[in-house]
Formats: sequence, C-alpha cells, structure tokens
Amino acid sequence: MLNKIMSEKYYCGVDIGSQKLKVGILKIKNPTDMELLGAYEHKIYGFKDNAVSDLAEFSECILAPSPN
Repeated sequence: MLNKIMSEKYYCGVDIGSQKLKVGILKIKNPTDMELLGAYEHKIYGFKDNAVSDLAEFSECILAPSPN
C-alpha cells in the first residue's frame, strides 16, 4: 500500500488574484493518468487597488475560507 501511495504524485496550484482565491489539486499516477481531485474558488476581501488594504481580512480569506 505504501508503494502505491509513493508512486502517485499530488500537485496543488494556488492563484491569489485581486478578486478571487482559486485552488486546484491533481493526482498524477503517470503522464497519461491524471485526476482532478478538487477545485475551489473563494472571493477575496481586504485587497484593494492592487495591494492588501486589510491584512487581517485578507489573511482570513486565505487561511479559513468558508465552504460556500
């Protein structure tokens, strides 16, 4: 079982934009066998005019997004 887990690779992509936080997780067994395990999108707060305007609010969006 451990050998099977070690042969699979998991990749996570995070995109922190000015309006949304997007996350995707892929499981890759080999170059022809890929599986999208999940994708998530959440509105960003605390970011204004291409800069962080409220660090606490912005951090909360990244650390603990609500499951809407």
